[in-house]
Amino acid sequence: MKKYIAALLTALLLLCTALSAGAVGPALTTTEAYCIIDADTGLVLAQQNMNEELHPASITKVMTLGLACQKAQGNWDGVKLTVSHEDVYSLAGTDSSHIALREGEEVPLQDALYGTMIASANDGANLLAEYFGGGTIEGGVAAMNAQVQALGLEHTHFANPHGISGDDHYTSCYDMAQILRWALTQPGFETIFTRLEMYTMAPTNVQPVTRYFSQQDKMRLSYSRYYIPAIRGSKIG
Repeated sequence: MKKYIAALLTALLLLCTALSAGAVGPALTTTEAYCIIDADTGLVLAQQNMNEELHPASITKVMTLGLACQKAQGNWDGVKLTVSHEDVYSLAGTDSSHIALREGEEVPLQDALYGTMIASANDGANLLAEYFGGGTIEGGVAAMNAQVQALGLEHTHFANPHGISGDDHYTSCYDMAQILRWALTQPGFETIFTRLEMYTMAPTNVQPVTRYFSQQDKMRLSYSRYYIPAIRGSKIG
């Protein structure tokens, strides 16, 4: 099946989707900006304000997850990441989405990946940034911006790995479509990106409870009025 990538950003709806042909019409009715590209060639098929610089919110995590998958190269088994003080406490007062990570917690890489994608966990994004950024969140952000440059994108700059808004944190629909196109080539990313089933995170060394992550994108839930069957994967903002 021919695959397309669409990136849509509005004040109320922020998402990235991998779509089959002809599926995007209902999603674009009230969209401020969008860009639809051919997933194979990168050719722009349709767009509106595709180079407008906008706040990406949690769509930022597409880059974060792409770099984490690139580093892991599909080798997730047995890899554990240790939660730092900054992973948790740098988010204080931000009312962030999170998966209740604790300083010193040993988190399997797979759990961090799914928690960041499905639960849109900002603490998980921080943890992954340290993983591919040489042990610091700042190093992870530098790697994200280096990848932006490597892709030749002109309307994106990241200030953090999770998407909390700031003047120096922005992207465009075109750039995000190209970031998603690149991320889909990284080992394991498509599996995470397209998962619909609930994900279960087992207790860890400091968290005695089981955590459950459920898909929240209403365009991918069959019982939702917004359901679009042809959407294969998404990251909501």
